[in-house]
Amino acid sequence: MDRLPTPKTKLEEKVNKLVVKTAEHLGCSGVLASEDVVANIGYVGEGEGLPGADSIEEIQMVSELESSLLAGSI
Repeated sequence: MDRLPTPKTKLEEKVNKLVVKTAEHLGCSGVLASEDVVANIGYVGEGEGLPGADSIEEIQMVSELESSLLAGSI
């Protein structure tokens, strides 16, 4: 039975495709082997580019306060 690709494997495949295309474009194909591409997915998720519940709540609070301040100045 084939195993499903993990998010790490998918990311490594995408990066490898980009590297291959870039190397071909630059005229230096074959400079990097696919096993040289290693993804660290420890930086993916909440706190790393994706807002958590706390951040969303703070953004909503600031937007409400700003709209109140703007309405009062008109």
